[in-house]
Amino acid sequence: MTLTRNLYELDEVVAALQQGLRDGSPDAHFWLWELLVSKEDAVANKALDDAWMWSGRSPPLTLPPGPQKFAVLRAACYPVQMPLDAQSRRAQRIAQFTQTLPAHLYTEAADFWVALDSACRRYAKAEAVGILRASRLHPAAIWTALRIAARGPAALYIRDMCDRLEKAGDDPTGLVLILCEPASSQFALLESDICSHISRDWATWSALCGRRKVRRPIPAAALHKGTTRGSMSSKYTNIADVREPLWLLPNACLWWREVYVTYTPETHDDFHDKYFPDDIPDEWSATDQQMSHGQGCAETAPAAPIKS
Repeated sequence: MTLTRNLYELDEVVAALQQGLRDGSPDAHFWLWELLVSKEDAVANKALDDAWMWSGRSPPLTLPPGPQKFAVLRAACYPVQMPLDAQSRRAQRIAQFTQTLPAHLYTEAADFWVALDSACRRYAKAEAVGILRASRLHPAAIWTALRIAARGPAALYIRDMCDRLEKAGDDPTGLVLILCEPASSQFALLESDICSHISRDWATWSALCGRRKVRRPIPAAALHKGTTRGSMSSKYTNIADVREPLWLLPNACLWWREVYVTYTPETHDDFHDKYFPDDIPDEWSATDQQMSHGQGCAETAPAAPIKS
C-alpha cells in the first residue's frame, strides 16, 4: 500500500481529489496539496488531466499541477445546478439574508437582494451598480448580500474576497461587476485571487504537516472500486496500516521514501518524535485513524472511472 505524507492511501487521495472536483467541494484543493507534499507530482498531474478529460474539455491542459491548474479544473468540472428547485433556493437565500438584519429592514432588504440577484443573473452591470448605489442598507448588510448572492464554482473565493474587502473598508462595486459575469468569466477575473486563496490554505496546512489536526476524512463517495477500501470486502479492514505504518514507509510516497533512509533501530524514538509530533499513529483515536483507513466497502462501492 502506498501511504502519502499524512498517511492516506495514495489511490484514495486521487479519488478524493477527483470526486471533490465533480461535487464542487470547497476543500477539494486539500487533496491536491496532499499529493504535492507527498512529492507525487506526476500522480497529481495525471489526476487533474483525467478530471479535465472526463469534463469533456480539450485540448489537454499544459499547466503544472499547482493552484492555477486546479482553479481551471474547478471551473470546468463544477456540477451544473438544475433549475427544478430554483424558486425554493431563491426563497431560502432571501431568508438567509434577511434573517441577519433587524426586523424593520426585512422588506427593504428582501427587495434589494431580489433586485440585485436578478440583475447579476442577467449580467446587467449598469442596473446592478445602480441598485447598489441606491441602497440605504448598512455596508455590513450589503456585504452579507453579496456573499449570499455568490454562486457557482467561484462562490467560495468571492466570499473570501468579500471578507477581505469589507475588512479593508473598500467599495463593493468591483465585486458586483464580477457577480454580473458568467461563472467561467468570474474565474478568469478572479484567477489571481483564487490562486492566492489556495496558496494561503496550502501554507497553513504545510505548517501542520504530520499533525492529526491537518487530516480530514476521505469522502465516502470517493471510495469507488478502484480504490483500496472500495475494492476490499466489508469483512476486512486495513486499519493496521495506519496504526503501524513504519513497515510500509520504504514503499510509500517519495517523501516518506526519502526520509526513511534516516531510520535505524537506534533512531526509532527520534524518528517518531520528528515525523509524528503529536503521538504515534497507534495511539491516535479511532476517529483519527478512520479518516484514512478502516472497513472495506466493495459491496456498495460504485464502479471506478475509466482510466485514460
